[in-house]
Amino acid sequence: MMEPIHRARARFAAAVLVLGLAAPLAAAPNPFDGTWQSLLAANGMRCAVKLIMSAGQRYSEAIQCGGYMTWQSGTYVFANGILVRNVVDWQPKQRYVLDNGYSGHYEANAKPPGGSFRVAFTSPNTMVWRDVHFSGTITYQRGPQ
Repeated sequence: MMEPIHRARARFAAAVLVLGLAAPLAAAPNPFDGTWQSLLAANGMRCAVKLIMSAGQRYSEAIQCGGYMTWQSGTYVFANGILVRNVVDWQPKQRYVLDNGYSGHYEANAKPPGGSFRVAFTSPNTMVWRDVHFSGTITYQRGPQ
């Protein structure tokens, strides 16, 4: 038995309405996406932090302190105000260790821990991360894309 035309139209209208409401939700921008910058001091050195967060919940972070630089990249999950990072790649992977002043050898650097952070946006262009385990904070400003 065929469905009456008015029921078919009503189902079609309902489907269009549901899809029309779902599309903006699926396309909602991730507030983390973009380039973020911060400045901090470590061991008496001024450090510049550049954090890039992109689609697919991926991140890349470079920290430059004087002539020293570290870099890591990976994925993150954000739930209930907590952002947890999982490091996939990092540099440097090795460091030079002096044996006696004239010679030395290379040793492997351990994989960075990634970290867990309570995140608060104080504006669309400013976010504050508080380390869940070590209580330190870092404030990021949205930078140029």
